Amino acid sequence: MKKQYHYLVAGLPELLLDEGRLKTTPAALKSDFGSALQSADLDLLNVLFLQHDNANLLNLLEKTEAGFDDRGNFSQELLEEQIRNQDGSLPEYMNRFIADYKENQRDKSEMLWETLLEEYYYAYGMQMENEFLAKWFTYQFNKRALVTALISRKYELIAENHLPGDQGISNQLLRSNARDFGISGEFPEVEKVLQAFENENLLAREKALDRVDWEWIDENTFFNYFTIEKILGFFLQFMLADRWMKLDENEGRRLFGELLEKLDQGYELPGEFSVAGIQQKKREVE
Repeated sequence: MKKQYHYLVAGLPELLLDEGRLKTTPAALKSDFGSALQSADLDLLNVLFLQHDNANLLNLLEKTEAGFDDRGNFSQELLEEQIRNQDGSLPEYMNRFIADYKENQRDKSEMLWETLLEEYYYAYGMQMENEFLAKWFTYQFNKRALVTALISRKYELIAENHLPGDQGISNQLLRSNARDFGISGEFPEVEKVLQAFENENLLAREKALDRVDWEWIDENTFFNYFTIEKILGFFLQFMLADRWMKLDENEGRRLFGELLEKLDQGYELPGEFSVAGIQQKKREVE
């Protein structure tokens, strides 16, 4: 039976807010969760932050001037050491990428290293034993492949050079000239993505595409109340809201408000985990 995190979920608004203001970030909140989550569940949460490790790893390999992103799981010192001498401290897909980069090994010479690393990351995620995470990575892989195919079609680029791998819907995207690439059966969100892509304003397009993600998370965590899946879904949406705080503060605050409202109204806590119940337990301890 899965671990139930009643108190953790009940306390999320307090962890997020200070006198009505956002007081934390996804990375800082993850650190707070370290002692509250079971080890296996914390490992699942860490998978979501590997995207920052990927960026750090690529910057170090390419010796760019980009600053180190401390939102990842691994320090700069550890990544640099693993680039020099791998000892299994990193996920296998990162070890594979380091080896490929050093040997200049790519199936498609025109493919960006960033695209190849992303392909390895999503393949890693799609193989997760946790069903929610595996579905999330499969959905993200397909959505990104679809957006890449749409961009290639619009600007008359060779899609094969930019599509990651031959997983998911990638092969179908290369073969079809239909408006929806004939993938509605494999990728039900195709119409939502197509409508979002019709926005000529890039910022509006990004908002619409992120809204598709937001709704997917809602739909796929609807029956998860206090398990790790609820927490993973919360972090994914918190990351979206945090991203929009930087891109468009009004949009970020709107998404953050929606997230808080859902925490408050989305499900009923058992009596002992309600605000009144928690306050009563505090009085008993005191």
